[in-house]
Amino acid sequence: MEYIKFSLSRDLLYFSIFAGIIGFLFYKLGMDWTFTPETIFTCLAVAVIIGIILCIFVPRRRERKNEAAFFHFCRLLKTESYFSSYSWQQRYSRFCRNNPLHSLSSFTLKGDISYRYIVMSIKRDIGTASIISIAVGIYFASVMSEFLGTYLCDELKNEPGDFIRSLFGSDAVVYLDNFFKSRFNVYFIVFITAVITEWFLYITVLYLLSLRIFNKWLKRHPHYLAEQDKIKQSYLHCYAFECSYFCTVVGSEYIHAFDGRNFHTVNINNVSHVKWLIEKYKVYYESRSAKTYAGDEYRFNLKFTCGGTDIADDFHITLDQFQGKMIMEKFFPDISNDINPDIKYSDISSHYLSSIGGCTSSLVLEP
Repeated sequence: MEYIKFSLSRDLLYFSIFAGIIGFLFYKLGMDWTFTPETIFTCLAVAVIIGIILCIFVPRRRERKNEAAFFHFCRLLKTESYFSSYSWQQRYSRFCRNNPLHSLSSFTLKGDISYRYIVMSIKRDIGTASIISIAVGIYFASVMSEFLGTYLCDELKNEPGDFIRSLFGSDAVVYLDNFFKSRFNVYFIVFITAVITEWFLYITVLYLLSLRIFNKWLKRHPHYLAEQDKIKQSYLHCYAFECSYFCTVVGSEYIHAFDGRNFHTVNINNVSHVKWLIEKYKVYYESRSAKTYAGDEYRFNLKFTCGGTDIADDFHITLDQFQGKMIMEKFFPDISNDINPDIKYSDISSHYLSSIGGCTSSLVLEP
């Protein structure tokens, strides 16, 4: 399985290899490598041509390869030979040895939920948030740098300058005066300050929004209101399975789950069936005029069917495939199996996907 975060790096590697080959050919042909405008233009033209070729052919080749892997994966699932294969069982045994059961390291339930909600949001919005913060930083730096530089130089001649002189000497005042006279220095300081401030405000807003998640769940499930303290302790001290910003906690009385947006808790005795839900996302980089294939992302979900007082609370949660199997075997051996997993696949833009690539194990495909 290929993860989204590696796709661009792989394309850049291909680009570097081709650029190196072109450079070697230029050297062998005895071309003049002095930095003349003609040489620079030639190199840029060759680089652009190679980049266009890579953008067209490399994603298509990767897409065909991943489609073949997906069809093979579906065949293994239908014949019930994927989870029972020797390679998969071998890797599962190794995973169990290297990942003993543990509880969460958080001090509060709401604190853990807030952390996971912030991570999910940043993974989803990192591109947009970065562009906005840089644009805002450039704007404030352009507007304020000249005025702020003059203001700070003037202040050094008054009481602030005397205070600095009394602590660090006259050389410090002279150094700061020369530093603030450089518009680039002030521009850089304002830019960095604006970017940091905006990220701080963004994370603060996310944190405040995350505090509502558990309370909203309680309002929808008033029959758990009297048990909220017990639920919080169970979430913190029972067996936890974490995958990126996803989390499942299994105890003797409750099972809890958080998917980055929604919190779930059900009485473990009300779980009537556990099965696999496997999602395959075909991810694209989108622009106004076109979209480019980026890669595939697979998500192994455990789907919990509930009854009793939790009859309307069926849910599914994404985990690593070996974590899911461990939960099935250790906690729900009588009501879970690998037969006929649900499979969903869809196209999605990378702008709307909080990728968990790199946090999950790859598909185990035997020929």
